[in-house]
Amino acid sequence: MSDKYRDGATSNGKPRHSHKSTTSKERKDKDKDKVKDRNRNSSKQSAIKYSQEESTVILDEIKSQQSRKGDNYCADCQARDPRWAVSNIGIFVCIRCSGVHRSIGTHISKVRSINMDRWTEEQLNCMQYSGGNDAVNARYEATLDPGFTRPQTDYDAEIFIREKYVQRKFFVSPKIDTVEKDPPVNLKASPDRTIKSNTKTIYSKAQLQMRAQQVSPIPTGQPQDATHKTFDASLWS
Repeated sequence: MSDKYRDGATSNGKPRHSHKSTTSKERKDKDKDKVKDRNRNSSKQSAIKYSQEESTVILDEIKSQQSRKGDNYCADCQARDPRWAVSNIGIFVCIRCSGVHRSIGTHISKVRSINMDRWTEEQLNCMQYSGGNDAVNARYEATLDPGFTRPQTDYDAEIFIREKYVQRKFFVSPKIDTVEKDPPVNLKASPDRTIKSNTKTIYSKAQLQMRAQQVSPIPTGQPQDATHKTFDASLWS
């Protein structure tokens, strides 16, 4: 055999490459890539959102529960029929008070619209299990004077909301939960059948699309989330 074919050389004089040998570094890099892919997929799943129409119906169902009559009024100024919410605290607020909450920062309040935003499963769970405006106010307004006059102006609303949530001026942590609660709204079911809860009917996917005409549409230009999830209801069962 010619010397040039020895030591792994090919006929053109270039060294042969082994496809079987994989270095330790290459294996580690592949393992890291697999972990990154798993984390990326897990992150996508946790960010799954319901459509705007589905979110609106679910939130209105939560508000309609018998023990949550306080949700029909703004948690801060008592304005009727609030259509905004602070998702991390679990309260419903009016548009004026929502503006104040937004101004104090997301480290305190994360504001979302009932009619125009898409909600994640985690956000809806927070609204469900907060107990509603009355339950939250039992903590955040525990030492508030019973004769206190609710804010009527933008200035008064800002002062009060900052005292209530930033300074926690009236906050007392409850020793026991004395708030009566309804059974949780059930969110998981087949998209082609009507969902029943212990309070009233939640609607199927087809019915939700029909009811979408009764709520405000998603603002023009709002991107659609590629991880949109079908209306799904055993999450709270």
